[in-house]
Amino acid sequence: MGNREQLMSANRILTKARLGSLTDDIFAVAMTIMIFRLELPADITSMQLPDVLVHSVLKDLLILAGSFVILGSQWMAMHFQHGFLVNIDRSYCWLTLAFLLVSCVVPFSANLLVQFPEDKLVIYFYAGNLMLSQLTQWATISYATRNKLNHPDDAALAYTFVMRRILIAPICYISGIFLASWSIPLAFFVMILPPVLYIFPSSLDKFTRVN
Repeated sequence: MGNREQLMSANRILTKARLGSLTDDIFAVAMTIMIFRLELPADITSMQLPDVLVHSVLKDLLILAGSFVILGSQWMAMHFQHGFLVNIDRSYCWLTLAFLLVSCVVPFSANLLVQFPEDKLVIYFYAGNLMLSQLTQWATISYATRNKLNHPDDAALAYTFVMRRILIAPICYISGIFLASWSIPLAFFVMILPPVLYIFPSSLDKFTRVN
């Protein structure tokens, strides 16, 4: 190895910390901008306000809150993956960027659903967006595992547990697509189930405990 290669290796040009910082920043922006779509009509009166809050704002808030929780679960999943990394390379960075790109579209998908809550095409787009997020998330952990970027002691076991959770979401998204023909609210409810289920303790939690 020449002097230049040694210097590049010592400086660790591609660092996990910088990738984690970028991930945090993008999710912070994506989770914040969704609320900008939540607004009251400009011409309502105080007498109309209760009805607007119940039949319009509350519905929109539930859609945005569900999407916020989905983004939160995606951030936690990627944060969990980064906790196992000991090395990264260019390919892993690009796979993570693909995941972040798809995640950035979630606020747009949620806003479409707020604007067109009865349109089946919109719920299909929303479900497709979430499916792509799971696919790109799977690609990152699969690549890291195959290329031995993770800590060797726990990598295989963690991969097994993570894959179990990743596979739950597509089942709910596909179910939501079929349910949209009967009830779009029910379809949306089914699609936000995965992050709700992730809240409950599981075998993954043993990796996050601090003695």
